[in-house]
Formats: sequence, C-alpha cells, structure tokens
Amino acid sequence: MAWLNVLKDFRLNLEGSIKVFKAGLQEVEDEVAQHWYVREHSEPLSPKQAKALQAVSEPDQAIDPATVDQKSEG
Repeated sequence: MAWLNVLKDFRLNLEGSIKVFKAGLQEVEDEVAQHWYVREHSEPLSPKQAKALQAVSEPDQAIDPATVDQKSEG
C-alpha cells in the first residue's frame, strides 16, 4: 500500500472499474499509485508524512469557533 496526497478530485478508469479519488490523503494499492494518471494528480508521501498529515486533519484538532474571542460590534 502507498500513501498519496491527492491534489484534486478525479476518477480513474481501470479495466472497467472506476476509482474515485477525492483531494487529500489517500492510501491506495501500489499498482494504482504507479499509474501515470494518478502520479500526475497526486504526490507520494512517506508513512511518516502521512501520519503527520492525518494528525493535522483530525477533527479534534480543529478550532472550535465558540472558543475564539470575538470583537463586539458597536
């Protein structure tokens, strides 16, 4: 298996089956990762890079708007 950072959404037609890729972190089979079209629309990641990207994109890491100080208007 290989980790990829998919740069933009795309579809890949492989021998009658269509694989849908969404932008962002994806783990795919090595054969798929080596396909010329996949390589054109993604960048390979090491397992360490993939883990770091997963940590950043975890929902519990997101900023809660309720905890952000807002300036009062008026």
